[in-house]
Amino acid sequence: MWSIVSCAAILAISWGTEGLFARFLSPKGPQVTIDYGSFIGKIEEKHNLEEFHGIPFAEPPIGKRRFANPMKPTKKYWNHDCTTYISEFGGDPDKVTIYGESSGAISVSNQLLAYGGQHNNLFRAAICQSGTALPVGRLSEGHGQQVFDYIVTVTNCSDATNKLDCLRQAPFEKILMNLVLKRLFHRAATNHFPGTFSLNAFPPTFAPAVDGEFISESIQSALKAGRFAKVPTITGDVLDEGTLLAIGALPLQSEAELRKFLIEKVAWPSDHVEKLLQLWPQNPEFGSPFGTGSKYALTPVYKQYSALLGDLGFQAMRRFFLRETSSSMPTWSYLDQGRRNFPIFGAFHASELPDLFGYVPGRRKEEYQARWIAFANNEDPNYPGLPYWSTYETDNSNLLIDKDGSKGMEPDTFRSKPMEYYLQNIDALILRIP
Repeated sequence: MWSIVSCAAILAISWGTEGLFARFLSPKGPQVTIDYGSFIGKIEEKHNLEEFHGIPFAEPPIGKRRFANPMKPTKKYWNHDCTTYISEFGGDPDKVTIYGESSGAISVSNQLLAYGGQHNNLFRAAICQSGTALPVGRLSEGHGQQVFDYIVTVTNCSDATNKLDCLRQAPFEKILMNLVLKRLFHRAATNHFPGTFSLNAFPPTFAPAVDGEFISESIQSALKAGRFAKVPTITGDVLDEGTLLAIGALPLQSEAELRKFLIEKVAWPSDHVEKLLQLWPQNPEFGSPFGTGSKYALTPVYKQYSALLGDLGFQAMRRFFLRETSSSMPTWSYLDQGRRNFPIFGAFHASELPDLFGYVPGRRKEEYQARWIAFANNEDPNYPGLPYWSTYETDNSNLLIDKDGSKGMEPDTFRSKPMEYYLQNIDALILRIP
């Protein structure tokens, strides 16, 4: 006999970008056996799938029992319904941890910044796995305007008095046809809505921007002013965040072409681009996947761009986030290099997910699940029998995770000179969303 118990909850925002619909490998989502009641759920982000799917667990395990029907997040805060109804299936509304990987982690990070850090106790902790809020511009300054204008045009809303209302009433199938399928045949659509592995995928088309309400300021000013939710937070990256995401840059065959791309498409000032290319040189021995010498140089600049993308988009922002928040709240950082010997891509973006979700048996799976569940229950990722994970404020170190699990702590100082240059000039290097 078992019964539902009041237990901690993890609400996960699924990952993936336009053109790559990342879903759990099983349609039912991850299911794990645990000793202390917990809960894992997800928000599906894409194509009218913004629904909350709950997965309750109890003590002892309850097998295939699941929360039957998805609930629409009707409130401004997407997890308002979660905290309102979570007790109906055994969750504790006072013990919600928000979790995300990749774009989901960027979303969670922005939740920490939203409304100046006022979260109304809708969550008590956060996990940002391979993703941090990025330095972005304001909608009022034109960020995202080109994309909006294109969407209005292809959905025949150009002449509408209220273009936004027209878009809201447009049939979903029509939007899908124009925005997704057309890009297979029309250059204009491809340029505005590139696939994840295409050259124009960075900066991302639908990246968050400062709207003056939900996101009132970019991350660099919010953190420095202390305007963020002060809750226990885990954040970390894999070693080679950029390799998989840089595949779209294979058409770039020289540093001159890479320079032009960064100046024209990413819209960074030419003097800063020149300095960045010096700090992340073309020499493949310094590129990503790191530690592979001259191997895997798919093009003369592939490893250079992989390193640049991984460090600027992930490692530097993780380090900046931790530096600005760790004195105000408990934070833990990790670096996963478990797949570093994987051909071409090394420890690539999302390479740890099969372990976390239990699809690959072994110590890595057991450790990830034990630490994440311990964090959801106790606001501390340390677990008996595992190497001690100190807070970032203690020694500015990462928990180093290898192919067989964690190996202890390592100083978070790798490639400090180039990343410091980026962070010192971050206001000039914001992402300009087309």
